[in-house]
Amino acid sequence: GIPGSAGYKKSICIVHVIEAAAKTEPMISAGNSHVVALKSDGTVWSWGLNNYGQLGISNATGWVIRPLLISSLSDKEIVSIAAGADHTMALTALGQVYGFGKNDRGQLGQSASAVNNNPHPTPTLMTGVGGNGTLSGVIEIAVGAQHTMLLLGNGSVWTVGDNQKYQLGVQETDNKQSYAYNIHQVNTGLGEGETVSSIVAGPYNSGFITNTGDAYVWGSNAQNGLLDATIPQTGGYYEPIKYSAFRDAGGQPAKIKDIDFGGVRSAEIMHMAVLSEDGELWVWGSNDRGQIGNGVQGRELNPVKIYGQGAKHAADKVFSVSAGALNTSVVLDNGDVYTW
Repeated sequence: GIPGSAGYKKSICIVHVIEAAAKTEPMISAGNSHVVALKSDGTVWSWGLNNYGQLGISNATGWVIRPLLISSLSDKEIVSIAAGADHTMALTALGQVYGFGKNDRGQLGQSASAVNNNPHPTPTLMTGVGGNGTLSGVIEIAVGAQHTMLLLGNGSVWTVGDNQKYQLGVQETDNKQSYAYNIHQVNTGLGEGETVSSIVAGPYNSGFITNTGDAYVWGSNAQNGLLDATIPQTGGYYEPIKYSAFRDAGGQPAKIKDIDFGGVRSAEIMHMAVLSEDGELWVWGSNDRGQIGNGVQGRELNPVKIYGQGAKHAADKVFSVSAGALNTSVVLDNGDVYTW
């Protein structure tokens, strides 16, 4: 949809002002059928489907229709949360990570014996390298459908869980399976002076953004998600690939602020959104529900500029973007919210 036409909705952006006594910044994250929320007082709440224990609550089964406190995390100083398809991860101020929910692909990063289809409702700490001890030093978490990403304070990137599309960034896991229950370090391939600033995870993709505004991605190439014609769209790739297709108003490589991967459980239905530091937005991929936002349906295998110079919405600048299963939403720098 296009602003002002049917199918494109505008709403009010609610800004949360953090009080002086706040312990952390509030946030919310949604999985396939569950939602988890972190309040400024450090408490974590969840609701939705709990068939795999993804709500972190053992005494509630089926659907939970109102937020419930995850009491076992109340004294853990949680500073960030992330929801996967059926699992949830929570980062503490001490750099440790708790996981709960589905663990059939090792996405919780715990022991080999914990990899099964049983519910895992009790928040449990991730293990360290090789399954030894407890992982620490984590400063950011990101979650895909069935895998988990970690950024450590030393700038290293680690992954665990499903690897069917090489979203872990390794060609072969240490257990020789298409998944890993022990964390694996990603070879970022960065040169001198380059460091990882943030990490991103899609249903079947992973990536990071550097201090220089460069973006690297790997995993599924469905819908040309990696923007590399040498990789079959039915396959994936395990080495970080630099996004180089995006240019700023002066024709120079755009500095990337954020990447978001949308899609569903099917690895073939996905769309990608790239946001530059200048507030320009490109979207491409699946478009049968109009998720690209170019006013038509039908997939686009090359990035389409939706906001920025040369686009229909050249006067608007995007502050943040979120790609859902079959939709996309943005917050503009003036606080307006658009979704399609």
